[in-house]
Amino acid sequence: MNNEFRSLVVGILLGNGYIAVDRRSDLYYLSFQHSLLQEEYAQYKAAVLQEVSGYRCNMYYISEGNKHNLAIRVQITLPRGEGRYYRELFYPNNNKTIARRELNLLNRQALAWWYQDDGSLSVYRNPNTNKIQRHIKWCTHGFTYDEHIIMQRYLETVWSIKANIRLEKQRYHFLWLGATAARTLIGIVDPYVHQSMRYKLDMKY
Repeated sequence: MNNEFRSLVVGILLGNGYIAVDRRSDLYYLSFQHSLLQEEYAQYKAAVLQEVSGYRCNMYYISEGNKHNLAIRVQITLPRGEGRYYRELFYPNNNKTIARRELNLLNRQALAWWYQDDGSLSVYRNPNTNKIQRHIKWCTHGFTYDEHIIMQRYLETVWSIKANIRLEKQRYHFLWLGATAARTLIGIVDPYVHQSMRYKLDMKY
C-alpha cells in the first residue's frame, strides 16, 4: 500500500471525505467535495492523488440544496482490499471515528489538507482591549469529546501545537488554536497550502 497516498487519504477522511461502499458490487469509493469557490483546490487535490496512487479521479458537479448551489465532487474507485482497510479503520461501527493510529499516519501534506478542509483563521479587533487578536477554529464538530482529547494530545506531542477544546451550541466540540499555536501550525503546513487557499495563512489579514 502506497504510504504517501494512505497519509493523504487519512487527511481527507479527517475532514469532509468519506468511504462509500456499493454492497452489490463490493466496490469502495473515496469521495470528497468542495464548493465551486474551492474548485481549483479540489482539482489540485485530485491531481496529486492521481499522481501518487495511479488511480483515476473522477470529478463532476452536483447540486447542494438547490440547483443554483453547485459543488464539485471528486471520487476515486479503490481496490477492494485497500477500500476495506480504510472502511474498517475509520468506520468500525459504521460511524466515522478517529483513534491515535489514524493520526499517526499523517504527514505534513496530509495535515495541511486537513487544515485547508476544516480550519479557518480569524483575525479581529477585541472590543475590550482594542488589540488585534488571531485564532484558528478547526471544525472537528463531528467527533466526540474523547476523540478531541486524542487529537489534542496528538497535535501537541507530534507537532508541538497546543490546541484547546471548546464547546459550541452546548453540544459540539471543536479544536481552537490561539495565536502562538496558529503560527506553529502555519509554519508546518505552509509549503503544502494551495495558492487559492493561502488566505488561511495570512496572520496579518
